[in-house]
Amino acid sequence: DFNHIGIEVKFGRFKKAVRAAERNGADNVKFIHLDGFLAVGLFAPAVFERIYVNFPDPWPKERHHKHRIISPDFVRLLASAIRDGGRLEMASDHEEYVAASVEMFGASRLFKSIHGGPLAEYPDKRPQTAFEKIFRAQGKPVKYLIYEKHGAV
Repeated sequence: DFNHIGIEVKFGRFKKAVRAAERNGADNVKFIHLDGFLAVGLFAPAVFERIYVNFPDPWPKERHHKHRIISPDFVRLLASAIRDGGRLEMASDHEEYVAASVEMFGASRLFKSIHGGPLAEYPDKRPQTAFEKIFRAQGKPVKYLIYEKHGAV
């Protein structure tokens, strides 16, 4: 019942996702091979009902944090792309990145956690990504952030 746009910067993963969608006859899915910041910026304001950020690269070394997709600028861009009342969902296994993301979404004041606290339980009916299955099989906890967007940018 919904149209989906998958955005992936790494070419191998992009190709794999396109092939899987074709194999499964998913005509309501299109893909963009581009950096997420640039790709989201291509769309008109308030066009998305929901945006998922699944297992973004945590760039764990402190000197590499500048490469992380979740940044104050990206949070503002996401807020402009999501319609008022729409949702943003993020999944990650990297605790420090999750904590930094919670701080950034909270500082924006445009996103409100729908669970009263920053972390959510596994969302109902959410399909598991390949990374999610791998991390769960390794016993790593997966954290979810689910926000509703409120207010204009």
